[in-house]
Amino acid sequence: MNKILSNRYIPIVLLLLALALRFYGLETQSMWADEGGTLALAARTPDVILRDTLADVHPPLYYWILHAWMGLFGVNVAAARGLSAICGTLAVLATYQLARRWYGLLAGWVAGIAAAISPLAIHYSQEARMYALAMLLAALLFLVLDAWLDSMQRSKGPVLNRISGVGFSQIVAYSPLHNPSPTSMGHSPSPQSGRGEQGVREERLRVANFQFALYLLLAAALLMTHYFAVTIVAGAALLGIIRIAKQQRYRASLLFALAHLPLAALYLAVVLSSRTRLSTWTAAKSPTDPLFVLIDTLRTFSIGMSGPEYWVWWALLFTGLVLAGFFVRASGSGRLTTGIWLGIPIVLMILISLGQPYYKPRFLLPALPAFHILVGAGVAGLGNWVRVRRQESGTQGRDAPLERLAQGQSANTLSRRVAQRNFLPWLGIALLLTSASLPLYREWFDPSVWRDDYRGAALAISATAGANDVLILNGQSQIDTLNVYLSNTQPRILLPRFRPLDQPATETELQQLAAQYRRIYGLFYVIEESDPQGIMANWLDTHAFPSGSRWYGDIQLRTWETGDLSDQMRSVDANIGGLHLRQQSIVPVTLTPGDAIRMQMDWQADSAPEQPLSLFIHLRDSQGQLIAQYDGPLALQPLVAGTTWTSHAAIILPPATPAGRYQILLGVYNPASGKRLNLADGADTLELGIVEVNH
Repeated sequence: MNKILSNRYIPIVLLLLALALRFYGLETQSMWADEGGTLALAARTPDVILRDTLADVHPPLYYWILHAWMGLFGVNVAAARGLSAICGTLAVLATYQLARRWYGLLAGWVAGIAAAISPLAIHYSQEARMYALAMLLAALLFLVLDAWLDSMQRSKGPVLNRISGVGFSQIVAYSPLHNPSPTSMGHSPSPQSGRGEQGVREERLRVANFQFALYLLLAAALLMTHYFAVTIVAGAALLGIIRIAKQQRYRASLLFALAHLPLAALYLAVVLSSRTRLSTWTAAKSPTDPLFVLIDTLRTFSIGMSGPEYWVWWALLFTGLVLAGFFVRASGSGRLTTGIWLGIPIVLMILISLGQPYYKPRFLLPALPAFHILVGAGVAGLGNWVRVRRQESGTQGRDAPLERLAQGQSANTLSRRVAQRNFLPWLGIALLLTSASLPLYREWFDPSVWRDDYRGAALAISATAGANDVLILNGQSQIDTLNVYLSNTQPRILLPRFRPLDQPATETELQQLAAQYRRIYGLFYVIEESDPQGIMANWLDTHAFPSGSRWYGDIQLRTWETGDLSDQMRSVDANIGGLHLRQQSIVPVTLTPGDAIRMQMDWQADSAPEQPLSLFIHLRDSQGQLIAQYDGPLALQPLVAGTTWTSHAAIILPPATPAGRYQILLGVYNPASGKRLNLADGADTLELGIVEVNH
């Protein structure tokens, strides 16, 4: 392993691994509502993007970058997600560089692998949202800040007083790590360039000025990428103040703090412009348990959002590695930086979630590199501890605390010796790979944990939708997402128009749609927020013919047929378990594939059912094979003896239905037990009629 650790191609290996895992299955999962809204917004002109984001919950930078990106690679799912995949890959390299800089080559290697295979990082690197970009910017922010603080520590000149002298030519000429720390690169600048000591000092000042300007630019970019990223910038500012003050350069520390005032002004201006939308981003008012936020953050940072049921054991393992990483002696300010970087966002997320449920794992993604750095440091530190214990195993009375691990040896030398002489680093890498295997398998091959399936819903709609049909959706981003996969020309109607819902206006519009169109498709997401009382569904269930409901992740696709069969009813006089079916109607009796059979039934309860009941209607062929069915509530209100009501139902004929005659059978059952109610003759189904299918 010595040759591996000293190989200059480690970053290339990490790059290829990260790229492969982030581009594999890039389009396996459907886009969900937020991604569809992102594509629609990024397709607008930059000035419109600015205007619209200032009234939304996210700042504009990511949308501007995506706008330019799609101008190069096209407006499609792969291109949009490809930007996030690239950002996630570069974040892996930044994580490796920081871990190597602070904890040595072995820690950098392990941290890089942890970042490359992280299920949470891969998930959001395959999503057309701003979270992978925010993670990359956070890692670069601390990388540049650490390089600048090292430059300032070695410089005796007034670095902060020269910031105004930074020009474009310097930005082009110098790398932010042009003057890295001795511990990270193994050497310091030498005055042998012929310019003398004063020339070297001026060179250092110019590089430091460039680094500080780049730091401010990255901080502004992070603030304009996601509003919660202010916690990362605040942590970086606190780190800089502490490190400069430790050098007893209090004036420089004050100037560093004041340099953040323009950033604060920019952030407040953008936040205030979005305050109305931000204040109503979540309708729920219930607090989130702080312990849940802490535990769930540990779970998702360790094994992602779709890990195994025994995730707690993996979480405990990662907790142990992170704690071990805190005890490892770091070069420079690695321990302080990772503590601030990881701790401040989590603590502030806990605090703001005490009033409303703001917690989402994706909001904490910019802190994920710090977690991986500590994991890498923990593996390397435990390996060092094993080596020291082996060396001292024959010596009595000698203590070997973790604080002594790096004394007298460089981090890289110690890393190589550890790798040569014990198996623990290899075991750590093997455990990381094992922990990620099942979550990544589910990410790519298990639809039960995938994002909302708008692609599947679009396929279902396109299979049966006709020119005289209409789609209603309860969010603009749903319309944008459905348009990615559905090219049909059916109108898309946003309902409800306003929140809170205006019941008279909404019901009037539904009545107009029912009179104008043959079939209504409803695609609903988080309906409890837009229509908490179920007004739209209740009106359609009462005045139209529900034909089915299916969930695609967390979105529900419902379908209704329109029309009125009141003047086509005929007597039936059947009793099903104390429920009297008095009249029914079936229209049409001759149809083609893709058409719908509408059924209306008038009932009376002879006695009150003990539990709510469900109605099923089957369409069967001449051999008794089930072709299509309806299943739904028998009544929309509680039933007591003497209650009368009307049931509406519809069955859409599958497109591949063969020509022939088909039987319609009706039954009633208890959904709690599955037991069917019987007719007087003991049968559990009633034939309503025969329909004929032609091509």
